[in-house]
Amino acid sequence: MNLFNITCDSFGINFTLSWILILFVILLYSLIKFGLLDKILAKISKNRNFEISELKLGIGENTITLKPNQSDREIAYKLWVELSTRKLGLPMDLNEDVIVELYNSWYAFFGVARELLKEFPISKLNNGNEKDLVEITTELLNDVLRVHLTKWQAKFRKWYKEELENPENIKLTPQEIQRKYDKYNELTEDMLKINDNLKYYQDILYSIAYDKDLKE
Repeated sequence: MNLFNITCDSFGINFTLSWILILFVILLYSLIKFGLLDKILAKISKNRNFEISELKLGIGENTITLKPNQSDREIAYKLWVELSTRKLGLPMDLNEDVIVELYNSWYAFFGVARELLKEFPISKLNNGNEKDLVEITTELLNDVLRVHLTKWQAKFRKWYKEELENPENIKLTPQEIQRKYDKYNELTEDMLKINDNLKYYQDILYSIAYDKDLKE
């Protein structure tokens, strides 16, 4: 069926519209005028399992196409893997772990997490799950890791570097050297608290990635 037809004759150009197209234009105009189109699209997009992947205005093959929304789950999975496989997310062992190596792991996670957060389109942040994922990741970076790093990292790295170069410590292991830090107990106590809290964030990321309830 032709939606419109253009012909030429001695009187000029004739433009004929199909009644279906006319009805569609009237319907679309009414939806826009009364603000119903935005509400319909917002309701569809708000569903956490679907997103509008393509919108073609017209009749027949031109349709609104829905597809499963996997972006939030994929990014949550990547964050969960990064958090679970780095020293950052593994149980801390004060007898074996080297603090500067832990700080290196934290720094590397910061970079990866920031890049993954950039993958979120701004338009999707109004949806529940995507917004939750961005907020939980930002909270982990800014309210958990950054607070400790701001207080401790620069001072400890400077001290540790000087101690490594001290001839008196040449026979000491890195673990033995770091225990000489005058605020070692306070620093490691804070790190252990963060290490314990990371399980909470790992569980949330896992629940989003695998679409599971935390109570399961």
